[in-house]
Amino acid sequence: MNLWGPLHNLSTSGDALAQLYYEIPRRGAQGASLLEALARHPNCPPKIIRQLLLSVPQAVTENPAWCLLMLEGGILGAQEPVLEQLCVGSLPYSYLELLCQHPNAQVRAQVAEHVSYAGSVSGDLDEALLQKLGTLRRDGRLVWLAREGFFPARLQDYLPHPVVVSPAHCQSFRATRLDPWVEVMDLLSAKSGQKASSEEMLIHYARTHGELVPLLALTVTPSKSVLRELYRSVLPWKRLGIALNPQARYVENWYYTSPLDSDTEDSARSILGYLANDGNRWVRAVARQRLADPSWRLF
Repeated sequence: MNLWGPLHNLSTSGDALAQLYYEIPRRGAQGASLLEALARHPNCPPKIIRQLLLSVPQAVTENPAWCLLMLEGGILGAQEPVLEQLCVGSLPYSYLELLCQHPNAQVRAQVAEHVSYAGSVSGDLDEALLQKLGTLRRDGRLVWLAREGFFPARLQDYLPHPVVVSPAHCQSFRATRLDPWVEVMDLLSAKSGQKASSEEMLIHYARTHGELVPLLALTVTPSKSVLRELYRSVLPWKRLGIALNPQARYVENWYYTSPLDSDTEDSARSILGYLANDGNRWVRAVARQRLADPSWRLF
């Protein structure tokens, strides 16, 4: 089938272009060229433009209707697709400016940390990153992380209130029901006679909502499968936790088919190489620092 014909025809309808989008191969140089041509077509519908921002953002900005789409707000999508777009490091500044007016607060917050909007992290990465982590949302689950030795002592000085572990704090943590899953695991453990392992708890916390807790869980979890599962999360603090995890260098990126071995260095095929091009300025800075200096550790 000749896919170029409709793309060269300026009268091709938006519905035809939308159908064509799903017929274009996603791999290879020809597929990329076809996607770029589709992104530049003036009749390309907004829902397809939003998808193309994930793969060929520069070509999207060359669409003659780009300014009109932004002016009308037709390019703005629902929260989840936009958060996925913000993982892309090469989004146009004009689009990010428009997203500053998005009705969703989480979208606006992520735009403020996008590398194409706020710029790259400069200066002392360790100090800047620790200060940033000290501002993230915290909850009572930090008590468990500290009790099990997973809370980095270096971070204590950057928190408004230090995390203190004592029998009273541990009892308060459970009594407040901040994590009902812990109570469920307690009941199951009582029946089976086996307590949930620390690794299982870290995996659970890595998958839950929040900011600082899932970040720290992903920083220390030894589970490569969880890193592979979450490295494309729309939540930047989860991606940052993965970038900080020493195992990230040796976990293959799903977009590549060749397996990695334990000696792979600085490979774009790893999820660390993938995160080095992340849209979030902190994720990007940490991944690039770890690729440049494998011995670097924040904690």
